[in-house]
Amino acid sequence: MGDKDSSKTRVQPVFDQLLKGDCTGEGWLPRLLQLPQRFDAVAVPIPDPPGRLMTCAWHPKERTMRPPIALLRHLVEREPPDWPAECRPRATAGIPERERLLAGDTETRREALMLLSKEGAPERAWYVLEGVDPR
Repeated sequence: MGDKDSSKTRVQPVFDQLLKGDCTGEGWLPRLLQLPQRFDAVAVPIPDPPGRLMTCAWHPKERTMRPPIALLRHLVEREPPDWPAECRPRATAGIPERERLLAGDTETRREALMLLSKEGAPERAWYVLEGVDPR
């Protein structure tokens, strides 16, 4: 990574500077959360106010987080995208259920949604399309 590590060269300097000016985040976090815009212009509700920062986890103290169940359900429920091969989720070859899910198989989709409802979000599973590699 080195000098091309965006977490080190872009994320850390910006957030360190923001934190230096306001360690609570109350002055800059609301504005930051309003910056992203959806492709379809639908407004995304943002808690007002979003609250104070409780901890920070950018370079060099990054932490991984499990994806929310709502995101995992959304990824399973949506129609399979027409992804170029290089953009497909990792580790699909050799996992037949995942291949069927990504192909849009209705029964496999139902099974994945049922498993998400019943089991929550395991770290690794064929139906978890975001997060840790399923192998």
